Amino acid sequence: AKEVSNKLAQVYGFKLDQPINYVQGVAISGRLRLRAIDDDYPDPVGDITTLVDFLTKDEEFDKNNNSGPNLAAMCWTEELYESSNDTKWKELLIKAANTYEKVPKGISPKPCHPDFGCEDMFFISAILGRAFKVTDDISYVNAFVDFLLEAEVQQDDGLFWHSRTTPYFWGRGNGFSALAYSEALTYMPNNYPRRKQILDIHTRHLAGMINNQLPNGTWSQLIDLPGTYQELSVTCMVGYALARGIRKGWLDNSFMPALEKTWSAAKKRISDNGDLVDVCSGTGFQQKRSDYIYRKAEYGYDDRGGSMAIWFSTEMALLEENS
Repeated sequence: AKEVSNKLAQVYGFKLDQPINYVQGVAISGRLRLRAIDDDYPDPVGDITTLVDFLTKDEEFDKNNNSGPNLAAMCWTEELYESSNDTKWKELLIKAANTYEKVPKGISPKPCHPDFGCEDMFFISAILGRAFKVTDDISYVNAFVDFLLEAEVQQDDGLFWHSRTTPYFWGRGNGFSALAYSEALTYMPNNYPRRKQILDIHTRHLAGMINNQLPNGTWSQLIDLPGTYQELSVTCMVGYALARGIRKGWLDNSFMPALEKTWSAAKKRISDNGDLVDVCSGTGFQQKRSDYIYRKAEYGYDDRGGSMAIWFSTEMALLEENS
């Protein structure tokens, strides 16, 4: 897994175009994660600092904080703060987290979409979870847990609709949900009162996903329609959630066979120069099922797929070290 991570970390995580987006931010985090487990990977702190420094200026931050994808693009702040000991990254993380409005229960906080989409589950959990880690302010955990528990888009088979008004089992939408709950469990305290509720939803979701895993280890563009293309980003995101959960102990070893299939499938779809096979292009809430079926699949270099692949591969490397 380290080898795959190194291939990905030669090409992904070197840019952060404006308006900033998680599709590049996650890969920046991935490079920092790789360095933490592989001393042979050149220390990226210097060039990453140069790349992202513009965000420490108020006027630049204000151009890049209008949406969930913008805020989640700063997920690397936690690792950069830890790697550099420079408090400006902690301050930037808190500033990003405080962009989410404080709302009464039952309301989706801006900039989340009012229909509780799966993407926002990841964006809010990732940023507020990290903010809790550096502040110990439990209100951050309460806010993202409220969002996750109030969304109510999980169906009886465990799978997630894309949003309340989009009743389709989109692949990456379910990837976002898996990732969101995994991030939530990573950052919330072990004795947090609603932790069991979050874990129950997450394990039911992963069981539903495994029921729909294709024999070769991938998941399809529409989870419940196996004829749709085999999509890499959902495969990496669910793989990450499985690997993280097994490594951290909230998933038992019964999930290991599914993870092994997932990893085998993912690494076959990553070339030596970081090219990828079949990553669904950027996708908002679609009007009808066929819109998902015909959504373009990217082939070759792709930031979105590369980001999720490096998070998965570095998590697998950690699991391999621990086992």
